Amino acid sequence: MWRECHAEEAAVGLTSVVPFLLASRLRELGAEHVPGPDFQPQVIRDGRLVTGQNPASAMGVAEAVVSALADVPSDTGTAPVNPTDITVRTSDGPMGGYLARPAGDGVHPAVIVAHQLFGLTEDVRAVADRIAGMGYVVLAPDYYHRADPGVELPATDEGRARGFELMATLSRTGVLDDTRAAADYLAALDDTSGAVGMVGLSLGGHLAYLAATQLGFPITVVLYAGWLTGTDIPVSGPEPTLDLTPGIKGKLVYIVGDRDHAIIEEQHTAIAERLQADGIRHEMVVLAGAPHAFLAQEDSPYHAETWQRIEQALADELA
Repeated sequence: MWRECHAEEAAVGLTSVVPFLLASRLRELGAEHVPGPDFQPQVIRDGRLVTGQNPASAMGVAEAVVSALADVPSDTGTAPVNPTDITVRTSDGPMGGYLARPAGDGVHPAVIVAHQLFGLTEDVRAVADRIAGMGYVVLAPDYYHRADPGVELPATDEGRARGFELMATLSRTGVLDDTRAAADYLAALDDTSGAVGMVGLSLGGHLAYLAATQLGFPITVVLYAGWLTGTDIPVSGPEPTLDLTPGIKGKLVYIVGDRDHAIIEEQHTAIAERLQADGIRHEMVVLAGAPHAFLAQEDSPYHAETWQRIEQALADELA
C-alpha cells in the first residue's frame, strides 16, 4: 500500500525531503485516496473539490475546475428586470428611489434597502439588484431627499464629511415616514405579495433597526449598524434607538465584524444582550476578522457568507 500511494515521490527521491507524504496524511484524516498509474494523468472531482496527482494532471485539473464552476449557480441570482429610478410620495414631498424587480412573471415579496452614509450610490443599487435576483421586488429609498435629493457621495474624506452633514439632517420621524411610504409604495404594486422585509447597510442598518421597532416588518437584516446604544446622532434620540427594541415584532439579524472600528465589542454585546432580554427572535452574527463595510468588498472572505445569511433570512421569513 505504501508504494501504491508514494511511488512517484520514491521515484524522484523526495520521500525524505517533503514535510509529510500527502496520500498518507489524507488517509489519516479520513479522506479516500484514489491513485492512478505513475506519472500519468489522474484527476478526481468530488463536488467542488478537484485534485490532480502530478504535473501530468494539470490539463485535466483545469478542465475539471471549469466544469465545477459551470455547475455552481451564479451567486447573484436571476438578473433583475427593468431596474428604474422612481418617485415615492411622502408627507414632506417626493422622495426618489431605486426599484428593482426579479425576472419572470408572478407575485413576489418585497424588500426595502436602506443606504449607507454616502447615499443611494451604485453600491447600494447593486445590493438592490442582487436581492431582486433572489426573487424580491426591492426599493432603495433616498433618505437624503429633504436635504440633498439624488446625492451620491464618493467614498473619500470629502464624501464622508458631507455624508455626516447629511446624516445630521435625518430625524427619527422623517426616517419612519419615509420607510412607511416606501412600504406603502411596494404594497400598491401589482407584483408584490404584501410581505415586506428590510435590509440596512451601516447608517442604513441603524435606520432599519429603528423601522423594525415601529413598523412590524417580519424580517430585518442589519449590517454593521452604529450609534444604536447612544444618542450621538439626531436619529438616535431622544432615547437610544436600542431602548426601542421591545417594539420589534419580527425577526432581526444583526451582522458585524469583530474588527469593526465603528461598532466595538462592547456595543454589539450590548445589542445582543438587549435583544435577548426583550425576547426578540434574532441572530447576532459576529464575523471573526471582518472590518466595517465588508459587504462592499467582493474579494472579502466575509462577502459570500454574509450574502448567504441575507438570502436565508429573507427566504425563511418572507417566503
